[in-house]
Amino acid sequence: MPLLKPPSAIVVGSAIAVAGFGIGLSSVATTSLVTDVPEPSRATASGIVNTGAQLGTAIGTALVLLLAAITTGVPAITTGAPVIAWATAAIIALTAAAAFARLPPTAAREDPVVTSQVPGLE
Repeated sequence: MPLLKPPSAIVVGSAIAVAGFGIGLSSVATTSLVTDVPEPSRATASGIVNTGAQLGTAIGTALVLLLAAITTGVPAITTGAPVIAWATAAIIALTAAAAFARLPPTAAREDPVVTSQVPGLE
């Protein structure tokens, strides 16, 4: 007996693929933020970014689950899908993406420590 019926498996698989794509995009954006910091401060910046990501993930997951429990009740076979919780999470994510897209681009700067270590860029 399969764990999920075929239509459900397609929906779940698609959702996981979209989530993975979003996580990948945010990882690249975060990495570019940390590399824009002067080299002596990069370890601290990396720690701050990773701590923020972990806290954001934990608190965001807890809030979505709390909203799902409040709006649908305790999970059971007869409990409906937590549509309000997922819609709220989607609206927050889209709002954050739109706000991030509206940020002005930062000017590229040269890091003298890095460029002096590359032959031909001195």
